[in-house]
This record gives sequence, structure tokens and C-alpha cells, in this order.
Amino acid sequence: MSVIEKVWGGNSVGDYFEHTDTGTKFRRILGGFAWPGEKPGFIVAVGEELEPDPTTKTRHLWVVGETEDFDIDSLFRKSVEFLSIYQVQDFCGDNTNRPMMSLLGQSGNRSGFSLTPAPQIDQERNFSFYIQTIKRRLHPDRKDLHFGETSKLPGYLLDVPPQDVISATALDYPAVAALGYAVSYIAIYRPLPPIPPLPNRARSYAVNWDYRKKYM
Repeated sequence: MSVIEKVWGGNSVGDYFEHTDTGTKFRRILGGFAWPGEKPGFIVAVGEELEPDPTTKTRHLWVVGETEDFDIDSLFRKSVEFLSIYQVQDFCGDNTNRPMMSLLGQSGNRSGFSLTPAPQIDQERNFSFYIQTIKRRLHPDRKDLHFGETSKLPGYLLDVPPQDVISATALDYPAVAALGYAVSYIAIYRPLPPIPPLPNRARSYAVNWDYRKKYM
């Protein structure tokens, strides 16, 4: 059963997504995918609210789904399930990890799952960028990133010692990296605007045909 359902909001809004339990409306759901290392690999689904907060002018983010596993094949299967359960539009992560990416096959796609490069993924010490992006959304003065009651992510964030932020990598803290991938992608890349309605070709053809009959 889907936790998030796609809804048609009209030509000015286009598609949006609604949580079946809370009624929260999202304009998109992005996924973060982190490979396992010393800790289990992690996948997370993050929803960006449809309307901005009138006070901060930013859209609140909600963690709507998460799971972890050491087994890569299990992570692939769960990621595909997230596409339908949570309406995840894209999973972003580290596509520069060639040994792991080879498990997706030569096409970079496996059973409907593919990996979009996360922002700054080709930069050294990018883990610091991801965790700072997350913490900015958790600042007490303008907190707009929210976790579910059963989420493990707040605990994983506390596990990262401040002195290790610069030297740590995604393989050291996969859960934090997965969240950072999704949150930074949402922060940097805007969604495409709604597709305008197509003209009524049949009606247009009828008008042109009447013209031809009258003047030709």
C-alpha cells in the first residue's frame, strides 16, 4: 500500500503528493542512497512541502521513509519499493564508487533503480558539506527538517563527533550521508514547472477545415 499518493492539482499546480495518514502535501519526494561501509547502507525518502512556510518563506522537509541494510541486493530491492510506496522521483548518491556501481550493471540501472549523482559528490571532503546542509535545516531559529517518531536519523547525527566532520566520509556514516544527499539535492535543484495543457488539435483542425471549405 502506498504511503504517499500522487494527486493532480490542476494546470497551475500540476502533480503533487499527499501523505495518506497525515494529509501533508508535498511538491516532490527525493531519495538518498548511501552504500554500506563499516555501518549498514542507508536509504531515505524526504518530502518537500507543497507550499512554503509564510514565516520563513522556505518549504519544510519531512523524512517519510527510511531503512538500512548491509546487503546491497536488499538495498536495491527496498529502493525499488520506495519508488511506489513513497513516490520517490529520484535516488541520489555516490555514483563515483565504481566497485559498488558495477553491481548495477553496465547500464547503471537495475530492476528500475538508478542513481543520480548527489551535489558535490566529486569533491573531496564532501561529507562536511552534507552534514552542514542538514544542520542548517535543524537550526532552532528556523528548523524546517523533521523526522518521524521512530526515525534513527537523529541518533545517527549525534554519533558524528564534531572533530571528525572534516575527515569523515560517507562510508563512515552512511545514514547521515543518505540524508545529506537528499536534502542538498532539494536545496540546490528546483523541480520542473507544470507542463502546460496541450491544445485541442481536433478543434483546431475543424476550424482550419471550415476555412478551407469557405475560401478554396
